[in-house]
Formats: sequence, structure tokens, C-alpha cells
Amino acid sequence: MWPLSPVVSDVALPLIQSKRTSREIIAKITAYVVAGSDNQEKAVLSMAQICKTWRETLIDNPRIWARVGLTASFDALQETLLRAKRVPLTITGSITPKPLEESTIEALNQELATFEEYLEVLERKLELSGEQLRVLGKLRMREWRIFEEEDRLCRQADLERDQSFHKLALIRRHLHHTQSLHLTISSTILAKIGRTDTPKAMMLEDLQIRQVDCDGSVDLSRLASPVLRRLKVSGFRSFDDFGMLACSMLRELDISNVHAASTTGAIIELLSRTPLLETLKLSVSLRQTQESNSLIKVIALPVLRRLTLLVSNVGEADILTFVRAPALELAYIHVCWSAKVSKVIEVVGRAIDTLSPKTFRGCTVRGSGIEMTEFMLTSETAAVKAPSPGEGIHLVMEGYYWKDEDVVVDLFRHQFQPTLSDIRCLSIQNGRARTEEAVETWKAFFLAMPAIKQMGMCAGRRSSLGCYRSSLRRSGSGSPPLVVAKTRAISSAALRSHL
Repeated sequence: MWPLSPVVSDVALPLIQSKRTSREIIAKITAYVVAGSDNQEKAVLSMAQICKTWRETLIDNPRIWARVGLTASFDALQETLLRAKRVPLTITGSITPKPLEESTIEALNQELATFEEYLEVLERKLELSGEQLRVLGKLRMREWRIFEEEDRLCRQADLERDQSFHKLALIRRHLHHTQSLHLTISSTILAKIGRTDTPKAMMLEDLQIRQVDCDGSVDLSRLASPVLRRLKVSGFRSFDDFGMLACSMLRELDISNVHAASTTGAIIELLSRTPLLETLKLSVSLRQTQESNSLIKVIALPVLRRLTLLVSNVGEADILTFVRAPALELAYIHVCWSAKVSKVIEVVGRAIDTLSPKTFRGCTVRGSGIEMTEFMLTSETAAVKAPSPGEGIHLVMEGYYWKDEDVVVDLFRHQFQPTLSDIRCLSIQNGRARTEEAVETWKAFFLAMPAIKQMGMCAGRRSSLGCYRSSLRRSGSGSPPLVVAKTRAISSAALRSHL
């Protein structure tokens, strides 16, 4: 590294020589470069070529090697783990051997069967011409190449599978000083981590595992850590595979794509072991526990601030009934349209009053596309401005037929009537109302909020509410219209005079 010029763009800089740089600065520079590089080993080795001082500092500093990527070869991974010594490790990557393409093998077999049939026809002839002999030789060569290609693909799949098992064996040996583990892995390989000779991950604070397949149950008990703070799991067969990982120190929990449906009681029991939970995200299928009111105890999550819930039936919505979150800042509830949507919204509406003690004075209704409507209950200030994505209760209803907009709005009005009666500020964004039934439903929705003082509205381009606005203009009324081209404040008295 050449020393910097003392004058660069009229700015005086001191002369800096690489060999005189302190070890602390070298470590900070290297950590910055490695963090922005996809290949840690290549980045470190390139910086080690600067001079002898840098090389000795990098090789002897185990913290430089504490971030371990699984994209490297087995030998490089082993070398990195040895250089990291016993510092807390951060391991990230994928251990998913490339599966043998069945379609490729099937195509080769079909081609081989065609050749063999043609070869049999030629070999039945007692005498072959010179041209036929040459064709026969080419077919034999092609047949041999197909056999070689099949053998090569099988050997490559076996090699990748063996390397994946070897990489997992390395990770198992270093679990006792692993602080963060992010894995994308197949269930066949992950099953090996449950062996009794695997050391327990007593230092693990951050665990993210995504299974790319689900060939059977796995045992993750060796990954159970008393200091685990973040847990994200996806693609598992059932809650029994990872339920033992929940601990009292957990701060973030993200569960998605669990193949076997569990019950509301099972997830409530799991949450009861995480009293310090701050962020909860659930995208799973749950069955409603029979006689749930008597079998499930209400749990308190006093520091829960963010809740994300994907709801497709009553089982998932029932979670809100048994959770109390006094510090809740954002609840994002995504409801998938189904035959049981009215029951789902009824459960959600009933649970909102007990979920959090906060009183909502603002309501924003936003149409997104033709099959999604978002209802946001926020503070009065947030409703006047653009609603903050980190505040309030956001109820998203998606998947309905566009003509059923009146059903969606009416469901929300009926089930959230106690909450709507306290609304002071209402904002409508992209109000569609393309049918006469929808217009009448919107009017009933407005009248359900007697305490409203301020409202901003913006109708969609093809909204039928625009016709109502035109009729007001033709009648010569000087009062503000129900729908305006741009969002603006409307007095509640003038609004109700036209309803």
C-alpha cells in the first residue's frame, strides 16, 4: 500500500504507511471489508498481501475468522474454524446437496431405450452394409456416453451429499461456542444434529433454520440454549420438532410453513414459556382447541411490541383471545378470504378490546388492488397523516371477489362497532365502491362513527362514490362533497347532512 498523498483535492492529510498501522486499526478495516464481501476467505487473503504486518495481524486474530460462511469448500471451512479458535462464531449458509435431477435421468433412459431398440433391429440382420456398420458403431458410442453421463451424475450427487454431511459434522463440533447459526438445510442432513455426541449449544443467541424438504421428524434438542434470544424456523413437520427451543430469554419468534396443523392450545403453551417476547410472527395452520375457554389459560406478554399473524381459519384468530399485550405497538393481522371469514372477523373483533388497553381514535381504510382492503386502527394524528407502518392494528383482508367489497366493509363495521364509535379521525384511500350495494355500505360505515370530527377521502378512478359527488354539485348544495379528488379534511356535520 502506497502512502496517501499529503494533498488530495486541496485537503491536507497526514502520511499513512501500512506497516506502521496499529493492530486495532487493521482489525477494524478488515472487519469492515469482510462484512461487505460475499467471500470472506478471499477478502481476508487479499488484505493479507498488503505487507507482513497486516498478514501476521490477520492470521493471528481469531475474531477476523469468527464469521463462517458455508459456501466455501470443506477444507476452507475447516481452516476457518481452526483459525477462529474458541471465539463466539457466526455461521451462515446452506447445506442442501443438489438433488439428482430425475427428469434428466429419465430423458437419458428414454434415449437409451430408443437406441437399444434400433440396435436390436440392426443386429437381427445377418449381413450389414458398410453404412449400417458405421451407424451401428456410432450408436454403440452414444450408448456408452449415456452410461457415463448417468454414472457421473450419480457420483456427483453422492459427493455433494458426503460433503454436506462433513460440513454438518464440523458445525456440530463447534456448537459449544457458536453464537449465531443461520442454516438452510435438508431434513436428512439436519437429522444428524440430534446425535448424542453433539455438544450442546449453550452460547447460541440467534438461530434461524429453514428446511427445504420434510422427509421426517428431526431432533433439535442439542440446539436448545438458555440464552437464545431470536428463533426463526420454517419448513418443519410439526411443532414437536422445535418446541423445545423456546426459553424464557427469547425476544423474537418467527414460525412459518409448518406442515402438520397444530392446535391453538399448543401455540399458547409454547408462548407461555417466552414471557420476555418482543416480536412474534406466526404463519401456520392451527385447529381450534375444543372447549378452548376452559382448557387454555390466558397468558400475558408484557413487553410484546410487534405481532404479525396470518389467519386462514378460526384456530389462528383464536390466539388473540388468549394473549394480553399491554405494550403492543403494532399488530398486523392478514386474513385470507374463506367460507369462515365472518367467524374469523368476529373472533378478531372481539379480541381487539382485550389484546391491548390502548384506545384508537383514528381509522384508515385503504384499497390495494381489486382483491385486498386494509383497515388500520391508529392514533388520531396517524390517521390525519400517512399511517405509520409501526403503529396501531392493521387488518388486511385479501382474496375476495371485487364485487364483495360491500361484504368486507360490512363485516368490519359490525364486528368492530365498539371501536369505531370512539373514532375521531377517518381517512379513506382509494375508496372503490363500484356497485350500488357498496355505496350504501360505505354510508352505513360512516354513520357508525358518531364521534368523528375530521375525515379525509380519496375515491378510486372508477368509484361509484363519484356519482354521489356529481349529484351534490347538480343540486347546488354548498356543503363539502362526500368524495373529493384529493384527500382533505371534511367537517362531520356537513358530511352527515348528506347521508
